[in-house]
Amino acid sequence: MCFLRKRNIQDCAPLAKPHPYTYIQALKGNQTSVASCLKEQLPLEHGDQILIVGDSFADLLAARKMGCQFAAVLTGLTGRKEFEEHRADFILDSVLDVKSIVFSMIR
Repeated sequence: MCFLRKRNIQDCAPLAKPHPYTYIQALKGNQTSVASCLKEQLPLEHGDQILIVGDSFADLLAARKMGCQFAAVLTGLTGRKEFEEHRADFILDSVLDVKSIVFSMIR
């Protein structure tokens, strides 16, 4: 059964990545309804100011759909070569490297 049908939203598609729903929900907060998140206009108006961090190709696709920057962390099954081929904005060996990217974005 579709999660959204329980809330009277018909004709729903799966919300798993690469659908950007989970990232939009995180951005808008958990008090925001699923329907409101699904109505969000993409790409996001200021998406270039948002950094999505993930370790899969699906994360990269979601970030691109949102118009956001993407930092690939090499902790998942997707390797450096695939992230390079799909032009991830950043490719990191460790999630600890995210800190320096975030600081460079707010300066």
